[in-house]
Amino acid sequence: PKPNAHLFMGFLFLTVPLSAWYQMTFLPTCSLLLVVWMCDTGALVVGRLSKTLQQPHRIQLLPVPKWLQSISPSKSMEGILGGIIVGTCTTIWLVPFVLAWADEDDTNNRSEQKQQHTILLGVILSLLAILGDLVESGVKRTTGRKDSS
Repeated sequence: PKPNAHLFMGFLFLTVPLSAWYQMTFLPTCSLLLVVWMCDTGALVVGRLSKTLQQPHRIQLLPVPKWLQSISPSKSMEGILGGIIVGTCTTIWLVPFVLAWADEDDTNNRSEQKQQHTILLGVILSLLAILGDLVESGVKRTTGRKDSS
């Protein structure tokens, strides 16, 4: 990889999150970060737990696609599903707090449609968090770096 590619990726990794943070206010930004962290943590815990449970029996519950293994060999489908579930649950838990902070008056009387939108938002945010993790893994793999720090 060329040094210009490293500079460009570093520029993107700094400017995109900072410009998004500038557009948002503090509580929604912290809520978004919490959903991403919880999704990542849920994926790690469920993935490791499933590998521990599968190891004595040498079975794989959900096969990992080859393209995913080429990007990040340690990822498991169980971990990805665990991350989506934990991230979605975190979103469902956080939305009433964010709406209350934004002075939305109907936080106690949420309609079924709003609940469905909240679940959909949680799934989308979780998928984007996992996609971001895969992009970071791909960048690390192409640059030959194991640690992103």
